[in-house]
Amino acid sequence: KEKVFREKWYLGETPPVAIGQGALTVTVLQLARAYAALANGGTLHVPFAVKRIEEPDGTLIQEFNPQMVKTAKLDDRTWRHLKEGFYAVVNEPGGTAYYSARADGYDIAGKTGTAQVVRLSKKKEDAKKCEEVDVKHKDHGWFVGFAPVDKPQIVVAAIGLHDCHSYNGATQAVRDVIKSYLKDRVDPRFIRVKSKPHAAPKEDTDA
Repeated sequence: KEKVFREKWYLGETPPVAIGQGALTVTVLQLARAYAALANGGTLHVPFAVKRIEEPDGTLIQEFNPQMVKTAKLDDRTWRHLKEGFYAVVNEPGGTAYYSARADGYDIAGKTGTAQVVRLSKKKEDAKKCEEVDVKHKDHGWFVGFAPVDKPQIVVAAIGLHDCHSYNGATQAVRDVIKSYLKDRVDPRFIRVKSKPHAAPKEDTDA
């Protein structure tokens, strides 16, 4: 903020940035990398694009392996709360990705979000919903997901440009990529068995 806008940084601005709001810029790859660390228990790796280099006959020339940068040290209780929160976003009614990212048998977990493009008017007479403004001014929808939640194999992050909400596209894209990747890789031992919803209690007709 001080470098770009030449404005003073106030102490009260730090907490919002810590939860992804305020003066924060992040790329899709940075977000995927951060959530990979959250999914695996705190180990941050260096991203790489090439796994192996081979001769035309298959002879190995060079192989690349993940390089660890650092490990976040949080207690088990904190990791458990984080994991359950990410799981609830997708798998519990009321979760912001419940209707668009849930896929039975895959245990997808993650977090939705939006990136504001412009500040919309707060005046009641001028207020508009995101869907009502020009396309170039609509918010971007974010989603990053990983699966299976208890033994993650993949993390996917997506941004839906000017989608207003993550469930308009980003969550569905992440869900479909994860399902495609895990189609023949899911170990049923690590998939949670969801309990059936309890039947609604009968009304007491005795007066």
